[in-house]
Amino acid sequence: MALIGTGWQHFRGSPSPISKLRKADRQLAQTLGRVPTFEELSQASGFSVEKVLLAMGSDRSPLSLDAVCGDETDTTLADVLEDAATPSPEETVAATLLVKHLLDAMKSLAVDERSVLEHRYGINLVDALPADQLAARMNLTREQLRQMEGKAMQKLRKSCSSHLREFLR
Repeated sequence: MALIGTGWQHFRGSPSPISKLRKADRQLAQTLGRVPTFEELSQASGFSVEKVLLAMGSDRSPLSLDAVCGDETDTTLADVLEDAATPSPEETVAATLLVKHLLDAMKSLAVDERSVLEHRYGINLVDALPADQLAARMNLTREQLRQMEGKAMQKLRKSCSSHLREFLR
C-alpha cells in the first residue's frame, strides 16, 4: 500500500486510515451538527490524537496563491496574504518622514559636515563609505574626519526638534 505524505508509516497495517477518518468525520459532523474535534475523531476512529492530527495534516491539498477567496470577489489568496519582507504602509510613511526631517535638520550644517554625514551613513542617495576611504577622498586624516563627524552629530542633536525624537521611540 503506497500512501502519500510523511508519517504514513504510523498507519501501516490499517486497511484505510484516511477513509476511516473521513467516515468518522462525516458521521460526527452529522450527529453533532458541527465540525468534530480531533479528540472526538480519535475516539470514533480508534486512532490516537497524534495519528489523527498527522493524517488530517497530510490529507490537505496545497492551495494555489491564484485561488479566488470567496464567491463574490476577484480577490486571490496572494492578495490577502501578508508579505513579511515588504514594509507596511505605516513603516514606509514613517521612514519617508524620517528622511525628510533628517534632511531638513542637516540643512543647518556646513557643507563639509553635511557631506561627511551623507557619505558615512549613506544619506540622501549617497553610498556609505568607510572612514578611511572618505578621509582620503576629502584629503583629511581619519582623526580629522572623526572630529568633523562628531561635531556635525553634536550640531544635529542640538537642532533636533521633538518631531525627530519621536522616531527614536
